[in-house]
Amino acid sequence: APWPPAGVELAGGDAQELSADLVLKAPRPFLTLAGLVAILDPPREEAIEACGVAERAGIQVKMITGDHPATAEAIARQLGIVGGCGGAGPERPLVLTGPQLDRMSDGELDAQVMRCHVFARASPENKIKIVKSLQRVGQTCSMTGDGVNDAPALKAANIGVAMGITGTDVSKEAAKMILVDDNFATIVRAVREGRRVWDNLVKILIYNMPVNLAQGFSVFMSYVIDLEHVPLTAIQVLYINMITSVTMGLMLAMEPCEDNIMERPPRRRGKRLFGRMVMWHCIFVATILVACVLGMFAWQLGREPAEYHADTATESLPAAGGRRSGIVSVPSRVRKARACAFNMLVFGEIAYAINCRYIRESSLSAKVLWGNKWCWVSIGVTAALQIFFTYVPYVDEFFSNDAIDGEAWGRIIGLCFGIFALVEVEKLYGPKYVMPVFRKLGLCRPTVVDLPQKVVGEAGEARVTGLALVC
Repeated sequence: APWPPAGVELAGGDAQELSADLVLKAPRPFLTLAGLVAILDPPREEAIEACGVAERAGIQVKMITGDHPATAEAIARQLGIVGGCGGAGPERPLVLTGPQLDRMSDGELDAQVMRCHVFARASPENKIKIVKSLQRVGQTCSMTGDGVNDAPALKAANIGVAMGITGTDVSKEAAKMILVDDNFATIVRAVREGRRVWDNLVKILIYNMPVNLAQGFSVFMSYVIDLEHVPLTAIQVLYINMITSVTMGLMLAMEPCEDNIMERPPRRRGKRLFGRMVMWHCIFVATILVACVLGMFAWQLGREPAEYHADTATESLPAAGGRRSGIVSVPSRVRKARACAFNMLVFGEIAYAINCRYIRESSLSAKVLWGNKWCWVSIGVTAALQIFFTYVPYVDEFFSNDAIDGEAWGRIIGLCFGIFALVEVEKLYGPKYVMPVFRKLGLCRPTVVDLPQKVVGEAGEARVTGLALVC
């Protein structure tokens, strides 16, 4: 169309000005529709993937936005929060709007909050109402946000997560955690890392408790069954406790995540580190180790009767007051038997440490050979020290050891494989047959009712600027 329209004079001769008066006075039509421009700002690919990982991990993601319900539903489908991406699900998902939330009572919202994953046209008051409703139905809620109006909801949530880049100072002050890259996928990775830390704490506990019990009970049971000599000396027990147990424990602390760590349901609230599984392993593994240590000690003593071994070495023994009480003679056969018991306990602990690398999965696989280089470094150092303490002159006497032959080593290695196999069998059948017995006995009951963990998400605008977690 010609510009300016015929019969229209532009004020001041400015041909570029399009005022309201000009539009109202111009003959119609004088504007031609050339086309429409749509701007799409889709969710990040890593956010879509993270929502899928969260769902497999038993975490619910909920979206709270100020957008139109249709827009919110479309974004939620792209994220995989509701239905399928790009198409309608078997039934239309439940989408609650801010005005609907305002009209709902607390009881009505509590009945719907776990079914609804998308909240549209939500106000700051609605966000607080949603968080408190989730908490009332037994969920642990973590809300994310970046604005000043998000601060009350961040404060009310169990874990408030503020945006580090776009977040306001008020939201950061109200939050318990700050997300430095403003990426929801980072939250899911943090959940993965948190599960790894918990698993490794359990691995350290499930390893150290039984082996420490085995050290003490090996000496205690030798008195109970009235053995001729004590199988382990004080310095041997001290060495195992300070060097071997610590080395293997540090190795387990460096274990990477297990493959299925984000496919497990969240652990129950109130779950203790020292639970039924740890208690059972304290009984089961400690019994096996004590039996192997005492068995090797008795076997080596029986191999070499006292009348055929008059060779002795000296050993200083402490008095009750802590001073040396004098020098006593220790037959060579006793030192050999102690070397067998000493090495049996250390290498048995090494075999059990390999079992503990995987709590639920079997260690009878090729993957046990890689993934944690410190495992084999620790085993190599510990094994080399045992050879050093057993065969180097004067050092072996200090540890009350003596050189042992190939037959003794063959029995030690064979028993280590036996320990490894028994623990693997226990992994397979223990949860099915042993744990129910502990539950019936009421041992290690949780202090909090068993409730699933969930996650809530918040989105501001169509690009999903924030998500909140309910853990």
